[in-house]
Amino acid sequence: MRRVLILMFLTSCLIFTSIIKNKTRLLEKELLYLDKEVNILNSSLDEATLDFEYLSTPHNISLLVKNYFDENFVHYRKSQIVGLGETHIEEEKIPKIDRKISKLPTQQKTIDSKILTKKNTSHKLIEKRI
Repeated sequence: MRRVLILMFLTSCLIFTSIIKNKTRLLEKELLYLDKEVNILNSSLDEATLDFEYLSTPHNISLLVKNYFDENFVHYRKSQIVGLGETHIEEEKIPKIDRKISKLPTQQKTIDSKILTKKNTSHKLIEKRI
């Protein structure tokens, strides 16, 4: 009886180890396949970033604009470019606009003053958000 139990235990262990080995082989094959896919995607990503870096150079962009667009594009100065989180309000320009409004006819003055107040309130709202 004892020998039979030992024999059954050993055969069950052999069967159990063979099942585990087969499952680990399948997992290793799947891992190798996924690793190859990752390598392929990384190489295509590297090629895409290289293409983007080449195509987005200022020299290449200006050549593309000259070749494919009929419009005349104007370059901005560095002081004209404002970041997304920044607000650039020139307070000196607001009194100049007020002086221009005083020279206009009365109907135009009311329209322009409404526009000016809307601009001022929008600038104040933007400043409050920041």
